[in-house]
Amino acid sequence: MDKFAPEAPMLEDIKLLTTDEACRVLRISRWKLYDLIRRGRIGTVRIGRRRFVPPEAIADLIGQSREGAI
Repeated sequence: MDKFAPEAPMLEDIKLLTTDEACRVLRISRWKLYDLIRRGRIGTVRIGRRRFVPPEAIADLIGQSREGAI
């Protein structure tokens, strides 16, 4: 790795993800993410008019899907 290149932050270091970032992490469409939000399957944080997804909510969703809850 180039010693002058900035390192990408690890998912554990990020406090909130934008909806686009959450879609990329989960490899799902924006429509599917908002469907999961509407059904209460993934938690979000609203700040003003913007919606963010905490990384813990993504981990919880993955845990639920492993248990067959989705």
